[in-house]
Amino acid sequence: MPRQTGAIARRGAACLVAAIALAGCAGGSTGASSITATGQTLDIYISEPANIAADPVEQDVVDAEKLAYHAQSSEVKDYGLQLIVIRRPTLSDNARAAIQDKSAIAYLGELAPGSTEQTAGIMNALDLLTVSPTDNALELTQATAAIANAPDHYYESLSTLGHTFARVVPSSYKEAGFAVSLIKALGAASVYVGDDGSDYGKAIARALRSAASSGSVTVASSESGAGAIFYGGTSPTAAAGFFNAAASTDPAAKLLAPSALDSPAFTAALSAAARAHMYITTPGIPPSAETAAGRTFISTFKADHGHAPSVEAIFGYEAMTDTLDAILNSGSAGDKRGTVIKSLFKLKDPARSVLPGYSFDSSGDTSLADFVYIAPGGAVHALPSSTAG
Repeated sequence: MPRQTGAIARRGAACLVAAIALAGCAGGSTGASSITATGQTLDIYISEPANIAADPVEQDVVDAEKLAYHAQSSEVKDYGLQLIVIRRPTLSDNARAAIQDKSAIAYLGELAPGSTEQTAGIMNALDLLTVSPTDNALELTQATAAIANAPDHYYESLSTLGHTFARVVPSSYKEAGFAVSLIKALGAASVYVGDDGSDYGKAIARALRSAASSGSVTVASSESGAGAIFYGGTSPTAAAGFFNAAASTDPAAKLLAPSALDSPAFTAALSAAARAHMYITTPGIPPSAETAAGRTFISTFKADHGHAPSVEAIFGYEAMTDTLDAILNSGSAGDKRGTVIKSLFKLKDPARSVLPGYSFDSSGDTSLADFVYIAPGGAVHALPSSTAG
């Protein structure tokens, strides 16, 4: 089954009023929420897509989140913690279930790039910290000419409650730059860029055109004769159809897909010709940048689950670690949603991090910029340091 994002789910004013009533609070104050979680046990949610069982990459990310919770949650002393893993028919159903919980303090959110568009507004309306391990869609945090009023229009209460979303994974803007470096490393001097018309697809396609133009790679006006072909999109079926046609028309072209298409459904739908030339970029820590804590995570995960984690899984572990640190650092105010959000945004080079040093900016983006690529045949590689973007 594919990673599905579906249509963007947004609520009207009536729904917002109802959600606030369910949370037992009235509105929020500029820069600091008045919403307090009830009780001495705080609930941390993990959102799972309905089809997660068919996607081992996403399953590894969630398993890593759980691993971090069980290893570190006992360090929070001011409050008890409860982990709730939720899987409803849609991601917006997951989010609505979380905001109806008066004891909710954090939501470890969506996995597939672009899918947070369905839930960001719901969480922002109730000032609930949302940390995504792997959704790196640039439009969630950055302005782009590809999408009017991005990123603000994804968040219902941005003007009063501020930013409530953060991610530990580097953005697709940086991924576009990495993809251009990969194109050059593969020996291609030109790239044709297509997309599926989704917010995610349009944004990363535009970012790649920009990165190519500034990186001495010609942006081709057609697929014919292009040294490389890139497609920004979220639908495995549509993307596979695009690449299969491209491989049939120009069998020598290098084919590049972004991390949203790193799924079994996508690779299974590719023709043999397309699969032989397919490169998928994805956030990941190259071996040369691994920390000692990161290597410990990998070995612990392997011992617990019987296989090495996917390259994205480490970001799941980090997302939970940062969430727990934010609650811990809030002390006796760990039940205050606004305080916990501010605590997370203040994290810098977290002591328990399994990643190289980083911090968050005011929009919730991480300073990390590490990517790897999946080559034809499935092996994961890092770019040589001389070519990495």
